[in-house]
Amino acid sequence: MKAFSSLGLVVALWLSVSFSLWLFYRLFRRRDGSRQKQLTAAALGLVDEGAAAFSALRARSSESVGALGSYGWHSNDPREAMQDDVRALLNAIEAKSPYFDRVKAAKKRIEKTFGLSDFAPLAEILQIRRDFWAASEIFLIEDIRALGAELTEPESYEAFRAEALALLFKDEYAAQGDGDPVVLRLSIAREEAAAFNAHVEETIAAEFEREGLQPQPRSSPCL
Repeated sequence: MKAFSSLGLVVALWLSVSFSLWLFYRLFRRRDGSRQKQLTAAALGLVDEGAAAFSALRARSSESVGALGSYGWHSNDPREAMQDDVRALLNAIEAKSPYFDRVKAAKKRIEKTFGLSDFAPLAEILQIRRDFWAASEIFLIEDIRALGAELTEPESYEAFRAEALALLFKDEYAAQGDGDPVVLRLSIAREEAAAFNAHVEETIAAEFEREGLQPQPRSSPCL
């Protein structure tokens, strides 16, 4: 399995910054910039919300204590128990569809507003969800050969399975360091969103200073 990475999206985002800033000056120099700051601040909030959501989603249901303080029923067969956990994860992701819909909408608004071909921080959240669906196949598919002939080799299969497992379910020990792939990817996404947010605020402030104008008080972001 290829490593689940979006470095290309990050590079593409920053390659487009120069053009975006030029477009930003042309389109919004006569406005107070509050709408633009709201969009980027809200995007940062969505990344933070995503980190909390993915952390909750990635807890194995067979190892989670229910609302009544007891563990739910699960098969004693490890393979069946894993399949149950994977299905529960996919159902939980489906239940979070309203959140992912908000991410999609915010991504489109930012791209349109700033003239970006893609906004990597929010694209990464959507990519992680797609990767979850792809990684789940190794546990749910009946004939592993459907995923590729190379997976019929025991070593390849085990490597693929270990990578998928690390993506789908959090390891408390790995999560404390840099070993958790989802935690790492979301950390990068947050850094990029925070940097873009700060850059937009600095750009607006510099434009107002150049024009000798006073910006309007900032309102709370709302999507």
